[in-house]
Amino acid sequence: MEADPVVDPDGATCSQCGAPISPGEPAGLCPRCFLSDTQIGQTKGPKVSPSSPDETPLKSRLSIALAIAAVAAILMGTVWFGTRRGEQRTVAVASYKPGNAAKAEAELEQAIAKSLEVIRRMPEEETAKYRANALDNYGNELYRQGKLEEAIDQFRAAIKAKPDLARGHYDLGIVLKAQGKLEEAIAELSTAIRLKPNDADAHGDLGVSQDALGKLDEAIAECRETIRLTPDDPEAHDILGVALKARGRLDAAIAEFREAIRLKPDDAHIHTRLGVALKAQGKREEAIAEFREAIRLRPDLADAHYNLGSALSENPMLKESIVEYRTAIRVKPDRADAHGILGLALTKLAKMEEAIAEYRAAIRLKPDLAEAHTSLGVALRAQLKLEEAVAEHRAAIRLEPDLADAHRNPRAAVSDLRNLEEGIALYREAIRLKPDFAAHYNLGNALRELGRLEEAAAEYGAAIRLKPDPAAFNNLGVALHQQGKLAEAAAQYRAAIQAKPASVEAHCNLGIALRKQGKLEEAVAAFHTAARLEPGHDLPHHNLGNALAEQGKLEEAIAEYRTAIRRKPDFADACISVGDASQAQGKLEEAIAEFRAAIWLKSDSVGAHGNLGLALAEQGKLDEAAAEYRTAIRLGPDRAEPHYHLGLALRKQGKSAEAIAEFRKARDNARPGSELTQLIERELAVSKQ
Repeated sequence: MEADPVVDPDGATCSQCGAPISPGEPAGLCPRCFLSDTQIGQTKGPKVSPSSPDETPLKSRLSIALAIAAVAAILMGTVWFGTRRGEQRTVAVASYKPGNAAKAEAELEQAIAKSLEVIRRMPEEETAKYRANALDNYGNELYRQGKLEEAIDQFRAAIKAKPDLARGHYDLGIVLKAQGKLEEAIAELSTAIRLKPNDADAHGDLGVSQDALGKLDEAIAECRETIRLTPDDPEAHDILGVALKARGRLDAAIAEFREAIRLKPDDAHIHTRLGVALKAQGKREEAIAEFREAIRLRPDLADAHYNLGSALSENPMLKESIVEYRTAIRVKPDRADAHGILGLALTKLAKMEEAIAEYRAAIRLKPDLAEAHTSLGVALRAQLKLEEAVAEHRAAIRLEPDLADAHRNPRAAVSDLRNLEEGIALYREAIRLKPDFAAHYNLGNALRELGRLEEAAAEYGAAIRLKPDPAAFNNLGVALHQQGKLAEAAAQYRAAIQAKPASVEAHCNLGIALRKQGKLEEAVAAFHTAARLEPGHDLPHHNLGNALAEQGKLEEAIAEYRTAIRRKPDFADACISVGDASQAQGKLEEAIAEFRAAIWLKSDSVGAHGNLGLALAEQGKLDEAAAEYRTAIRLGPDRAEPHYHLGLALRKQGKSAEAIAEFRKARDNARPGSELTQLIERELAVSKQ
């Protein structure tokens, strides 16, 4: 064991300040001058990544052999910077001592120990600043090792020693962000900015944290401040682009991504993000070009292959998209979403065995992926494996009860297994033999499926008399709701909630019934409750947004729609709702971007094409609007609204005969006596004048 330092009887002194020192002090310096001279604590936190740390000043002042502790301060920075560039720790150490990485690694560990020993021997009142810096550096070293809790302890100790240590608050914020403790991270990063307002890194990371919490406007403000401080930082423009895209401001996001690429043209990730934004705008060819450039730069970038495959997924490029999906999986085999979307592409080509294999791979990687269970059920049904198909659809419903396809497809599969009318006869026979809850309840479900709503309601009522079950109350409410008996339906939903207060479905259904009755405040309360009960569910937030929009609270509505989209990124209807609310605010470009995003997610959406046509018409782009209306008509020929709006566009273009033909088609499909019917009749009357 190494002996403690012994005081020099001849009275050795510090080579800088002349203070008495022990002969074992590094480089002939007292602890204060040593710490000051070697600049412990001057390395930035985990976010900084310069191209190469400057070691020359230290080498020119101190001999490596005599100043191992001094090496630690700068070498810890070297390791951090190297790690940030994606290098291994040993590579970073070797870059300091080429050809002798093992010796350099050993010196690093000895240096850290020596540095801590020096710190321990310094009087606290004299060394608070240096102690805080050293503790912060040690926290960074622990963070690098993945010891996050220990790193947090060191950062908090550094802040306690020096409360105004901006970098300490910044580093603590970074670790808290890495742990997902975003509110705490925001508090620390905000403190760091208050202490050091021009810290671009702190502004940037604060923006990223706010973006993760959905505080998009605040995130955008911080990103813009980062760019003001460091206008040539490509990462700052990239982060701002991400925030703007999340806000739906695609034009502005694309501009930031392009600026980031101008500053850093070889960043494949930024090219990929630009491609995704262009794709959301419907600029498919430009998006494909960006994805291809990303792949040229980084052939192993799975995200680029995945997104290119998605952009190519329309015929005649479907086979090429499959190649890209397979490449994405080869690069990153654990991507459940890539297996799932590859399965969809194979299904389109009728390669059912291969598609089934991909769906099963997706489920194996992520068993709770409801969409994969649904798609697997569809493929199994196509192969007439009906029992297996029903099992997969039921699994999807169990995982995500409000997934529309999951409900629709098992009905088809079950009808293949057994004629529904035959099932009703069997339920009636079961009731005759033994009139229990299950028989009445299942008979009610079968009757409701056939649209025999009054009979269904009677069976649910019989089931409830035998057993006051929350599911029966809820389904009785649905049957009454579908008959337009909203007040009675609401009463049944309330009964379901009384029987099962945590029923998200019943709270949502109650909210919908109340909203249709114009009781918006009560509806908002019901949706808030549903969202609180299941924060990760998308539908309560979407329904809440609808109620808020009807109240004229458009910004709040948009916030809820965006929350729904974060919960379910492929929620096309929520994108349409954001577009509707944005259009109501006069933000036509944002509205158009959302409608295009909805079409990208669900190309056969009549509502998305129709609403996009309305927004384009409002901009005066009548040809483009007419094209969207015609697409909506092709997808939903029995819908009156697209015919009516196409008629209006044609009239504005002076095509009166064509306009009248569309108005007549609209009248044929409109509900008699409705407000739309009255509008159509008025347009036809004007045409006769």
